[in-house]
Amino acid sequence: IAYHLEQAGQQLPAAEQYLKGAQQARQSGVFEKASQAYARALDCMEELRSERETAQDFPAAAQSAWFEAALGKGDMALAGGEYLAALSAFEFCRTGGLAGQEANLAWRMGLVLPTQGKVKEALAGLQQVTRNGLPGETPTQDLALASVLAWLLWREQQGGAVGWARQAQRLAETVRAAQNQGGAWLAAWQACLAEFQGHWRVALRGFEQVGCHAAAALALLNVGADCERKGQFSKALEYYCQAGEFSRTPATRLMGCAVIDIAKDGPSSLAYYLQAGVYWRNQDQEAAQRSLEQALTALPESAPALHAHGQTAIQQAMKMIARQSAGRKRSKQSERRLPAWNWQAYDDQLRIGISFACIEQLR
Repeated sequence: IAYHLEQAGQQLPAAEQYLKGAQQARQSGVFEKASQAYARALDCMEELRSERETAQDFPAAAQSAWFEAALGKGDMALAGGEYLAALSAFEFCRTGGLAGQEANLAWRMGLVLPTQGKVKEALAGLQQVTRNGLPGETPTQDLALASVLAWLLWREQQGGAVGWARQAQRLAETVRAAQNQGGAWLAAWQACLAEFQGHWRVALRGFEQVGCHAAAALALLNVGADCERKGQFSKALEYYCQAGEFSRTPATRLMGCAVIDIAKDGPSSLAYYLQAGVYWRNQDQEAAQRSLEQALTALPESAPALHAHGQTAIQQAMKMIARQSAGRKRSKQSERRLPAWNWQAYDDQLRIGISFACIEQLR
């Protein structure tokens, strides 16, 4: 129907039909089809806009359809992990000037801007729309705003993360009660919110209960890294080893209702690498070498977001240990550090995937 309307020059009715098809495909989890339908709807609206001499000639219904199509196109890019394309679509939405959509754009921009190194801009946008509190338009929108703001403040180790995470937890419970069920993605996001409040054991249980083992492993890695910074190397090693076990366990229940297949690739290679780092600090060269070899072997099966930094870090670490074994003088424990492996991109991807899937499930 949409195609024939489009061929007949009925751009607005055609776009409305494309949007209906996009929503149906989206609700069924067929994101590629939904993305195509959103793109066709947007093409129709752009064609109609080009035919009008002024913005006043562009009717309200057409403006609304244009915004829905552009926003949906960005959402589908976000769902597929195409963050730059999502950001471009959301920025394009801003050019439409549709009043009342600032909050809808703010939390989405808050998710994708950090992937492009624009965390300050993301925070500024969220703080602008929440300067007088949450908008209160819908519980789901408020949950999205509070959640993303809590995540970014926690990520940047800034004050306010705990307060926003608590507010998001209350909203999550409200949404769960209203719908009489929240789904596994909401439970997984509530586990993230617990982690943002410093309740990592609660978070760990939550991730484990819904089968999101990659997130459980990541929580343990973050706790282990904190222990290592404090000089608690034995505790750090214990957490890194536990993380390795979680990361090798396939996701179960969560994947059965997955909107975004984000939790399937665990950080097992990273866990081995961090174990090697502790062994190296403790001057157990043989154990460090063994863990590095395990990290290298596990890297292809780890999340793609870990590959680039991981390959470089492991190779540099192996060379460092090889030079040490060649007879160089042993250094102090405090000086024995393997090259840093930056896993921020992987951490971001996991948080973005779970949070967006949660909101998507609640639509």
